[in-house]
Amino acid sequence: MRNQAYLGWMIYLLMPSGKHIRKRSLEEWFHDFGLDEKPKNTQYTKEDVEAMEKKSLEIANKIIQMDKRRGK
Repeated sequence: MRNQAYLGWMIYLLMPSGKHIRKRSLEEWFHDFGLDEKPKNTQYTKEDVEAMEKKSLEIANKIIQMDKRRGK
């Protein structure tokens, strides 16, 4: 679920927002969905985020392939 939540967070970051709205961090995003596993005040490392990004992109590609097969 964390990989799908990461993909959703990436989409959320791309959505336009007003000037005065602060976007949620990845930690806040996971907490909102009850997916936070790390203790509070612990930041995700660059490697953690890159690993989640890689897995999320693999999931997105699988979804695209499934849609292509269904559309035939």
